[in-house]
Amino acid sequence: MRMYIYIGVLILAIAFAVICGVLIGRLILIRNKENLSRKFRREAAGVEDVEFDNSFVCSGFARRIMNYILKVSYSISHVNDQLWITKKFIKSDELPKKLKKLKNMCSMPNVFGRFALREVQFRFAFIGFCSGALIGVVFSYILMVILGIIGLIVGLYLPVWAMKQEKIIKNNNLDKCLPEMLEVVSLGLRSGLTFDRSFRIYTLHFNNEFSKSCLTAQRKWEGGICTREESLRNLAKSYDSQLLSRIIENIIRSLRFGSSLVEGLEEAALESRNLYKAKQEEIVSKAPVKMMIPTGTLILPAMLILVLGPILLELGSGF
Repeated sequence: MRMYIYIGVLILAIAFAVICGVLIGRLILIRNKENLSRKFRREAAGVEDVEFDNSFVCSGFARRIMNYILKVSYSISHVNDQLWITKKFIKSDELPKKLKKLKNMCSMPNVFGRFALREVQFRFAFIGFCSGALIGVVFSYILMVILGIIGLIVGLYLPVWAMKQEKIIKNNNLDKCLPEMLEVVSLGLRSGLTFDRSFRIYTLHFNNEFSKSCLTAQRKWEGGICTREESLRNLAKSYDSQLLSRIIENIIRSLRFGSSLVEGLEEAALESRNLYKAKQEEIVSKAPVKMMIPTGTLILPAMLILVLGPILLELGSGF
């Protein structure tokens, strides 16, 4: 009798295992089908490319974060069948004023919004929290909580840090390239060319990030997407430079009223070159102060140990 009970339990266990296996296999097949469909939709939207890039100026880890934010932006915009956690908590897709200004300075496309930034922040925060907790749990539970919170904060700040790095490097590139752009345009105007033709000469014969931005702006007003004034003002808004904004306004005013533009551009070129020179001199003057930190923390203790070490050994042996 007991043997029949064992056989019945074994049959029921085998049947239960087969049913569970079939259900799990069916769920896996459905999941794989959804993943393939999502992958196909992403590839059709152009968001699965590993080399997905928007020609950012920053490099290294900051550039990877910027490309990832852009990739998530296009994914949220074009793949509508995905359920994103951020959409359940954030009802509005409008960015705050500071982040919106930072987004414009980083030349992020219109698909970039609060959903993309928050989604990337949540992902990095989750990874940072898990990494910090796993490292801290090896030593103690208190350290696990502390490192987890630190990783969470770092993960939330990383996307904003990448955007600020893009802004800083972009402005540094502007300070370097703005004087030569003004000189080329003023030289073309003195030769009898129009402003558009002189501007085109600079964009075609100079290969830098600022010339690419100028080329994009000129293509917009030549293609009829926007007027020349709007395109030039949008170019000025993409950089955090009051000098560039003032130069653009002077150019627009001169082109509108037909006043002379050459003298103003030459004076602006001289001013921007002096400003760039002053910034470089400031960086050079700050270098000795920054070198005091590694000197005081690394070099000076080693020198003290090298000089005072034998004396301390002799004193110790004397006692």
